[in-house]
Amino acid sequence: MGYIGIGFPFSRKSITGFAEIKADIELIADSFLQIFKTKKGERYKRVDFGVDLPNQIFENNDEVHRQLIMWDMLLAAERWEQRATINEFIFTDTDSDKEQGLVKIAIAATLNKTGEPMRLSYYWKDGEIFNDN
Repeated sequence: MGYIGIGFPFSRKSITGFAEIKADIELIADSFLQIFKTKKGERYKRVDFGVDLPNQIFENNDEVHRQLIMWDMLLAAERWEQRATINEFIFTDTDSDKEQGLVKIAIAATLNKTGEPMRLSYYWKDGEIFNDN
């Protein structure tokens, strides 16, 4: 086991009332989600934390815009989550997904402490990003 911490979103175990503890891949996936869900300027005294996804909602869903989204997410993830190294960041949505306004993202990364590979999936709809793992 490489990393242990409190998961996101914060939840409690029903039996003990203590915070739910997560490890390794689950913890990193939650951390990426927290980064992606936070709008830049939203966090007090850390206004550069997060990404600008909510500002992208009314933009065209074309290749140029998708690359800008990827770049924004990639830079934020690399800056704020240093327990993992991102190896690949790809869009996995189909034409049908695009018609519904759904953007699917897959991230291939490696845990820095253990070298364990991980593959994470997220989807973005109506300006909100969700964990699909």
